[in-house]
Amino acid sequence: MKLTIVIPAVSHFFSELQCCIYSLRSLVPPNTVVYIFDNGLNNHQIKIVEERFNFVSIIIIEQKLNKLDRISYRFKSMAFDYLIKNNILIDGVLLYLDTKTHLKYNYKQLENILKIRPVWGGDAYGTEKDWTNIKAIEKIGFDNMNLVSNTPHIQAWAMLIDYNTLIGKKVISDYIRYCSDDEIIYPTDTYKGFNVEDSNNHRQDQSVWSLTLKKNNIEYNNWVQYVTEHNTMHL
Repeated sequence: MKLTIVIPAVSHFFSELQCCIYSLRSLVPPNTVVYIFDNGLNNHQIKIVEERFNFVSIIIIEQKLNKLDRISYRFKSMAFDYLIKNNILIDGVLLYLDTKTHLKYNYKQLENILKIRPVWGGDAYGTEKDWTNIKAIEKIGFDNMNLVSNTPHIQAWAMLIDYNTLIGKKVISDYIRYCSDDEIIYPTDTYKGFNVEDSNNHRQDQSVWSLTLKKNNIEYNNWVQYVTEHNTMHL
C-alpha cells in the first residue's frame, strides 16, 4: 500500500502537530511521505519539522489562503486538490489527520480495514439537522431531505480513502467540488457554532464531508475510536 498522509499546520498548534507526526513512528513504513500543508508556521517551526522527524519523509507545502479558505477549513479540500493535480495520489491511499489527531493503527491494519470498505469518515456526532444548514443539503441535492437531516453527522478530523477505487476517486472529487462552492461550505448568514437549536449553525468543511459520504451512499461506520485519537496530547 502506497500511503500518503496529509496534516495541516498552523503556528499556534505546533505542539499538537509534533505529537501528530510522532504518533506515526513505527506505525507506517520508513520514509512514508507526509505532506504538511503550511497555513502559518514560522521559520523556526519549519526547521524543527524538517530536521527532527526523519522516520518519515516530510514535504512542506505553503498554502496561499484567503480569509474564507481559513475560516471555513476549505484548506483541507485544497490540499487534496493539490495532490490530485500533481499526480501524487496515483495508485495510493490518502490518510488525512487533523493536527490534534494521533494514529493508533499500523499500516497493515489500515490495509485490512480498506478491504472492508474503501472510504472511511470520522466519528459521528449528532445528526445533520444539528450541525448542517439546510441550504447546503438542498444545493447538493437529495431525494429525501428529512431522511438526510436525521442521519448521523460524520466528523472530518480523520479520513481514510483508497484512491485506487472508483468510489475513492468520486468521493474526493465531489468533496473538492462541493467545498469550492461558497454556498455549500459557508451558506449566507450561517456560522460555525455549538447551538444545535440555531438553524444557521453550520460545520462548514465537516458538513460538506458528511454530505459527500451520504451522496455517495457511504454509511456511517465508527472506526476512529480504534484507529485514531483526537483532541488529546497522549501518545
